[in-house]
Amino acid sequence: MKTSLLLITLSFLRPTSVYARIISSNDLYYIQTRKGNVPVMSVNKMIKEETVSNIKIYGNGMPHLISFATKNTPVKLYSVDERGFIYSIEPFTSYTVSTTEDNGQFEFNEVPGRKYNVDTKGFFFH
Repeated sequence: MKTSLLLITLSFLRPTSVYARIISSNDLYYIQTRKGNVPVMSVNKMIKEETVSNIKIYGNGMPHLISFATKNTPVKLYSVDERGFIYSIEPFTSYTVSTTEDNGQFEFNEVPGRKYNVDTKGFFFH
């Protein structure tokens, strides 16, 4: 009974806790949630300072992944939380995203057949 109640509760919480997506507007980046748009501050700051290049967001909605290069560094992959903070997802920062799904799952070229996810808190898991 407790297990059933827990699963029902989690099924109601999950849709509201995972909805967020990275969007681009006027050459700046935001995380769009049900509460509104929150700027991805560090990336937007680097854009204004012209110290970032090769910015790419993944998926048509979720997942919460963005990649970019800073001066004299290769392109790296980061996760983004619902507050607009970015996180290094070591050891996957140099991996290439091969596919993304609308439910937020994605795969890497380097690990075919294994699906991963990033939630709105920026946590990366599989």
